[in-house]
Amino acid sequence: MPKLNTNKPIDPYKTISRAAEIVGVDSHVLRFWEKEFSSIKPIRNNGRRYYTTKTIDTILNIKNLLYNKGFTIQGAKNHLKNKDEESHGISEHPDTILEDLKRIRSNLQSS
Repeated sequence: MPKLNTNKPIDPYKTISRAAEIVGVDSHVLRFWEKEFSSIKPIRNNGRRYYTTKTIDTILNIKNLLYNKGFTIQGAKNHLKNKDEESHGISEHPDTILEDLKRIRSNLQSS
């Protein structure tokens, strides 16, 4: 049985074709989703797109919302935006922004 070369570093960046293969969609779908979802931010180098593991996880989440849960593009955008706001504990309502900032400041000072 051949031995694995454990000295070779694992490449954390995937090309668009490799990312598309991992996600299970065509490359043109990833390019379209990049335009639609601001959370998909591949690294660009010499005109090529490279995706991190975190970005691929985001894409898998988007695919799940669209393909399995039946969300529209706009519905998925709204869902991700609301989920992001909840995770940060920040509201966009003008009346609560000041209270949110005071709470965050207090949390930071007590840390």
